[in-house]
Amino acid sequence: MTTPISARPATAPPPVILAAVAALLTGPSLAAAGAPGLERCAGITDAAERLACYDRLAAPPETPEPPPAPAAQPAPVEPATHADQAPQPAAAEEAPAPADFGAETLPQQKAADTEPRSLRARVPGHFEGWQKNTLFKLDNGQVWRCVDDRSVYYVAENPEVTIKRGLFGSYWLSVEGLNSRARVRREQ
Repeated sequence: MTTPISARPATAPPPVILAAVAALLTGPSLAAAGAPGLERCAGITDAAERLACYDRLAAPPETPEPPPAPAAQPAPVEPATHADQAPQPAAAEEAPAPADFGAETLPQQKAADTEPRSLRARVPGHFEGWQKNTLFKLDNGQVWRCVDDRSVYYVAENPEVTIKRGLFGSYWLSVEGLNSRARVRREQ
């Protein structure tokens, strides 16, 4: 048996909702009570003057500028005690050029900029394509593993392959005569 909606006991709204309603109801009244300058600006009919009034209210309070520091006197240079020593002037800290500012925290430039962007080699023997984890043993001694989820069936004898560098450290293998490529990782 179900209880009619009107007979169910009323539940109080959660405290979060009560707090939100209270903030919405009291917010405008607090803003109006605490800002007599806003009321004054709102009463101005000329748009340019009203804008200038609001700008003056929004501007940070002016702080008096501190008096200029007295010019630093150079330290006296003591005469050299030995004839072969020249007096050393006080070392002034030089400001780095803007282009070099913070460059000491940059990583050193990698040698990858000078490395070739691609490699050409042959897969000796019978070739039947690839699937995930297929090993490609090249005639130059390198071994590459397919890390791509796609599989391709292609029959060839001693095909020429090209491995090109991709983004974010990836490498792509393409086979001569095939319009598909596989993502690979060097194993050896």
